[in-house]
Parts: sequence; C-alpha cells; structure tokens
Amino acid sequence: MALRILSAQISHETNTFSTTPTTLESFRLRTFWLGADIGRNMRGTKTEVGAHIDAAEKYGWELVQPIIAHATPAGRVTKATWEFFVKTICEAAEGVDGVLLALHGAMVVEEIDDAEGELLSILRKQLGDSVPVAVSLDMHANVSQRMADLSNAIVTYRTYPHVDHYPTGLLAAELLDRMLRTGERFQVAYLQPATLDGCDFGRTHADATVMPSLLAQADAIQAASPDIQAIAVCAGFPWSDIESVGPSVCVTGRGGVDALKALATPLADGIWATRHMRSVRYASIEEAVDHARRAPESGSPLVIGDATDNPGQGAPGNNVALLQAFLAAGISGVAVACVSDPAAVRACIAAGEGSRVTLELGSLSGQRRMPLKVTGAVTLAKDDARFVISGTMRKGLEMSLGPTAVLQVEGITVIIATANLQVIDLEILRCVGLRPEGFRVLVVKSQQHFRNAFTPIASSVMIVDAKGAVSPDLTHLDYKNTRRPIWPLDSFSE
Repeated sequence: MALRILSAQISHETNTFSTTPTTLESFRLRTFWLGADIGRNMRGTKTEVGAHIDAAEKYGWELVQPIIAHATPAGRVTKATWEFFVKTICEAAEGVDGVLLALHGAMVVEEIDDAEGELLSILRKQLGDSVPVAVSLDMHANVSQRMADLSNAIVTYRTYPHVDHYPTGLLAAELLDRMLRTGERFQVAYLQPATLDGCDFGRTHADATVMPSLLAQADAIQAASPDIQAIAVCAGFPWSDIESVGPSVCVTGRGGVDALKALATPLADGIWATRHMRSVRYASIEEAVDHARRAPESGSPLVIGDATDNPGQGAPGNNVALLQAFLAAGISGVAVACVSDPAAVRACIAAGEGSRVTLELGSLSGQRRMPLKVTGAVTLAKDDARFVISGTMRKGLEMSLGPTAVLQVEGITVIIATANLQVIDLEILRCVGLRPEGFRVLVVKSQQHFRNAFTPIASSVMIVDAKGAVSPDLTHLDYKNTRRPIWPLDSFSE
C-alpha cells in the first residue's frame, strides 16, 4: 500500500508594520487552490508544490493535497483566515505517514507571532512524534526555536532572486523519503545571532559575495560531516516586529542537536561578522532622473528597481514619486510597472480605451495617501490581466494582475493594476500588450527578484530609494516585541 503523504503550502511574508490586513481574499487574489485543483494547476510548474507532485510519482506516494495558498506580503494574517488554513490542513492530515510543508517562515497572524511554529505544534499534537515532518522555507524566513524543535527537516531556498523553488521542494521530499525508508528521524539544530539584518539580505546575483560565501561555508561544513543532511541559511525578514526576527541557521541531521549546533556555530559567527556588508547601493530619486535622462533612445533599457515600494516586502506598490520626478523632468520612453490603485483602474475601465482621463493616482508617501494628479490616454482597459510566468522564478505558474489599465501620460506608459504584485517577470508587461525591450527606461516595483528576468534585457540596472514604505534603514521602525539587545537597534562592542 502506498504511503500517504500530506503536501500543503501556506506562504505569507508578513510586514507587521503594514496596516493592511491579509485576508482570505488576499490569498485568493494571488495563488489559491483546494483539493483536486492543486494537481491540475500546479503539475509541471517549477514550484515547491510542483516538486511534491513529481516526488510522489518517483517514490510511489499517495499525495494528500488539501490547500495551496500564497498571498502578497502585507500586514498580519487575520485570525479567521488562519483558522480556515489550520482546519483545512488538519482535516486532511488524519492518518498520513509523512508531512511535506512548503511554508514561508515569516508569517504572522493576529495574536500569533510564530504562525508556522503554531501550525507545526497543532500538527504534532494530532499526528504524534513518530510521523516525519519535512519543511521547506523561503530564504527570508524568521525561523523560531519552536519551528526547529517540531520539524524533522528544514530546507530553504539558496538563491535570491529565488529561482530554486523546485529543487528546494525536491530536497524536502528526498529527506522525507530517506526518513520513511530508514525509520530514522532527523532533528533540526537552530542558531540565531543577535541581528535584525544580515547575509546581505540573501542576495546571490552576480555582484553579491556575502551570501554566496556563507552558502559555500555551509556546503563545506556539511561535506565534512556525514551526520548533517542539510544546512539552511536564512537571511530573515526584518520588517516584522516579533521575537524570532532575523537571520538564522538550521542544521538537519542525526547525532543530537547539540553536536549539530557545534558544527554550524562558525556559520552563525560568519553571519554576525558580515552583518554590515551590502552589495547594493540605494540611489536617490535625483540620481535616477539623471540616469534616465542620459539613457539612449534605442537599444537596451535602463532598468530601475523601485525598491522601497516593493510589494514583495509588504509595501503598497502605489508610490508614484519616481513617476512625478520623470514627468517633471520631461523624460519620455519610460514604462512604470506597476502602480497598484484599484480605484484608478475602475475609472479607466469606465472611461474606456481611447479615452482621456484625469486621475488621482497612487501616493507620493509610503505612509499615507497623497495622490498624484495625472491626465492621460487609456490605451488598454481589461477586466483580468492574466499571465503565465516564463522566467526561471516559478516558471509555468499562472498569475493575475486583476482588472488592469494602461495609461499614457506625457510619453510615460503606466500600468495600473488592481492586484499588488512584485514585478518579477517580463510577462507582466507583455500581458498588457507592452514590449519591455522597446522602452528607454523600465521602472519595476521590486528590490531584487526582477533581476533574473530583466537583467538580460537591460543596458544597466539601478536600485532606487524613492522614500517608499520599506526603507532599508531599520532604525526608524518602532520595534516593541523583538528580542534585545539586537543589531542595529543596540550597540555592541566588537
């Protein structure tokens, strides 16, 4: 008889400083499937759940798949949404032989700071200690001691941009299969240095050195010890005011957690020693205008990451400060992808394609509503702008911008979307009839994930701080719940 394996994904990177609650509808707007719809929609995708499906065929498992839910980062997940997730998973978990969970590791729920730890605790009480549990996490997980204690294996992405969802899911499945075949039950050792930020935020693009060096160190430690099955280096997600915020190391293996922890202590020390190091400099709006003004009329575009309004870190995706600056400078040949403003989309759809409209668009402040008044021509207005990711990050996954409009404003093309999505793929522009290679300048709402898709078509790339909601300066945030002392909020003697 085939082993029955629970496979589920609940993924949310919670920015607790955001005032926008994350509801069940937030998940439905992004990625949300139940039961048999999961296999129909996720098979063949380069995702963790796609990997679970392929692994089940390889190992002869019967896969029990109750839910996959992934929402754009925002504020705390509502209690009602959380309770729905727990009920759905626990009802499906009865009698399973093993568990594969694809979680984020930085989800925070109303009244529950350690959501993933709480979910694991509930499952452990239901299934007991003998059922092996393998967990895959985002590189930016805020791992807790409880998460480590309740898991038999923890693995994470090793790339940022995250282009290894699929192999990460396969590794989790491989470790689960190893435990099921041998009867072994691995343990997870956990180390966390006293820092909110570190690992260069996990960047692994061509110019980054910190995270690649830490990963190489992890590989060397694992290669030297047959007891270690996997080492996860987590960069953490600092925009979360919880006790376990920050980088960590999780070591999956045998021989006891104390021995595993001792083997990986130099790695945690390395995170601490390199906490100041950054591979990216945030340019000002003025610098962005200067570079855009000098961009050639033809050839590859200048690509600007509007990093502090990155929806992938919980920003609202509606900052129009760069748009305002480019309009004031008279710069044309620019595309902005995307401004999240449902009301503006509705106005464009009501006016219709070919109409001229005057809108109050987005916001000039990351903290409060301060719209920019613009007048332009509606060149596209559609009820649902859907696309299938063609790049390496979640290749094959279908997503939607929801109702969407394209507005031409004084030589600048603005995609206005209902959904608040990080711009990670060229198909986001193509699905609304735009050719990204044809612009002088592309402004994308992203801090890092855009690189894999957009760098190959770019003449150059720059990261800009347009004073959005997710500033890299963490010292201005009002942390109340994190452990102390912690860098950079507190001083440390070297």
